[in-house]
Amino acid sequence: MKERQTYGFIESDFAFYAEPANGINTAKEFSMELFHWADREKKNLVILEESMEPIVTVDDVRYLCKLGDVGAASFNNPVAKALHLRGSNRVVGPYLGYKWIYFYKQ
Repeated sequence: MKERQTYGFIESDFAFYAEPANGINTAKEFSMELFHWADREKKNLVILEESMEPIVTVDDVRYLCKLGDVGAASFNNPVAKALHLRGSNRVVGPYLGYKWIYFYKQ
């Protein structure tokens, strides 16, 4: 079994991430940002469970979505993993309350 690396509450094995257009503070805002993202990216999105960690399908593949620091996107980069680099926005992101959406394959 593959051991998951975690950085705070974000696990490094996410499939992909999305940058929301607005901040997300409620389950309804999370859903709206997911729909806006899917529309922009021309993806087929279905929300199976609306929450602050929604379960969705994107193009018929099931994912769990989590909010995380902007800089966490670099955790899934093979070079950054090898060099133990962290994202440059980690200091600013938490103070502004701005998070990206990370998709974990289920």
